Amino acid sequence: MTALMRRCVLMAAVLGLVARAAGRAEAGITIYHDRAEFLAAVAPGSFTEDFQGLSTDRLSSPQSFRGPDFSFEASAPNGLFGNEYSGDRVLAVFDGEDMLTISSLAGPGPVTALGGYFFVDNTSFGPINPFGAMSVAATDGSLTSTQALSAPTTTTTFVGFVSDGPALTSLSFARTSGLGFIATNDFIVGTASTANPVSAPEPSSLAAACTGLLTCLGYVLRRRRPAAA
Repeated sequence: MTALMRRCVLMAAVLGLVARAAGRAEAGITIYHDRAEFLAAVAPGSFTEDFQGLSTDRLSSPQSFRGPDFSFEASAPNGLFGNEYSGDRVLAVFDGEDMLTISSLAGPGPVTALGGYFFVDNTSFGPINPFGAMSVAATDGSLTSTQALSAPTTTTTFVGFVSDGPALTSLSFARTSGLGFIATNDFIVGTASTANPVSAPEPSSLAAACTGLLTCLGYVLRRRRPAAA
């Protein structure tokens, strides 16, 4: 193999690395605040846990939840319990200072979509008003996306996370100010509605690399063309 051909092979390898690196750089987690928009981005067959079967007594941690295809665990250092509002149960931490973590995510494919209503529970067993601020964070193992909620309530503070890269590994939420017990309801676990391919590199970068590769190959072909008789 001539030196010029070796340079062409090297350029082709570099072009592949550029494409893969650009795709990784563009991968991320999209945050949704509208439940309908979030569900439109989730494939059919997702699992919604409504927590209706939870006891209002103190529960051990972790608690496991399973649907037809998806499952997850909820945990807090000092345990969990099911609070109730007008007959509707929600999952809350037993100690107001605790963080609630969703993990051990499993499904028929990578779990790339998580969402639900997140709020601060006043444990009064009645209609809830904003009782404190909180933050919700989803991670795919390398990237973490965090959403702050300044006045969360049971029915107005939906947050959904959809990863266009690796599977989501956990979601955690904690109170950041005020009083109360962090809680969630109608928690959704699923997969993004489309297979999110690795994004292509920037058109300008890709075009420049392809031009260089084609030029290099042109030189090789000209050098290999037999001389005219």
